[in-house]
Amino acid sequence: DTLEEAAQWRMPRNFNDVQRFNGMIQYLSQFLKDVTVYTAPLSSMCKNGKEFVWSDLQEKCFTEL
Repeated sequence: DTLEEAAQWRMPRNFNDVQRFNGMIQYLSQFLKDVTVYTAPLSSMCKNGKEFVWSDLQEKCFTEL
């Protein structure tokens, strides 16, 4: 079940983890209110040339989702 998988997802450790998590959340977005408020900080960290830095903001967004 995708909802169970999302609930048990481990904290992302790299850009690939973030992208996979965001993909799953996009699949579930029809059931989540204001999902872009939480996915935007995660997506923005994956832009080309950025260093992977997991901050309090990303952790909060990940946890809320």
